[in-house]
Amino acid sequence: MVVARSGVGKNPILAAVGCLLTSVALVGAARLASLQGHIAQPYVASAHLLVGVVACVGCAILTHRAVGWRGRLAFAAVGVLGMWFAVFLGVATHFDVWQRMPAPPSEAYADGAQLLASVVVGWIPGLLVYGFSLAATCAVSGLLKAIKGSRKPQG
Repeated sequence: MVVARSGVGKNPILAAVGCLLTSVALVGAARLASLQGHIAQPYVASAHLLVGVVACVGCAILTHRAVGWRGRLAFAAVGVLGMWFAVFLGVATHFDVWQRMPAPPSEAYADGAQLLASVVVGWIPGLLVYGFSLAATCAVSGLLKAIKGSRKPQG
């Protein structure tokens, strides 16, 4: 008899799309708050990165709970792409806020190499955060199962 694991619902792909939309909304809110001056210029990229990390870790946890390879693949893609989008938008917003300052320095109008780099290699932080988060989730789950198994009464 095969017992199915409790998953994230009957349609994990739909849940992954919901996770992606939530991530995009949170990153968009961070951008809007930054452009309106609610987040100070030195912390703009960090705020976006934090939102991306939270989304990526959430997707790693949901990946561990997903049933089937399609759901796991969907959550993996959403986690990495969400982090990539947060890194890219964080760098772009950082320069936008920096250029809006009164009398911005000439470095604020850079050639765009940092923005291009975030597009080209911005997926690497997402892959690392997702991988470490998934490994930690699996380790904690295994540890909890071992503790629960050792507490079963004998006999």
